[in-house]
Amino acid sequence: MREINNNVALLELGGSHSECMHLQIKALKDNGYNVFLICNSNIFNDFPDSNIFTAYQLHDIGNSFLSHIKAIRRIRSFLKKYDINTIIINTIEISI
Repeated sequence: MREINNNVALLELGGSHSECMHLQIKALKDNGYNVFLICNSNIFNDFPDSNIFTAYQLHDIGNSFLSHIKAIRRIRSFLKKYDINTIIINTIEISI
């Protein structure tokens, strides 16, 4: 069994609700977590200090099935690359 580490990814692929994430980020950082962001590129500017993230991945996901599969593969690769085993899903407002 894999040990839980301090790497946490915040996931927001929709186009809104980034305002909910600022307190989550602060609480995680204050408690020693490495915070990673996976989000829609349209909301990335809602986080003026990108240095608070250990790393981030931006997405522009289309409506096609192929676009969704590519996004899932990129996300999976990102999670493996940074050894992230905890994901906080902010909202689920899109079909992916």
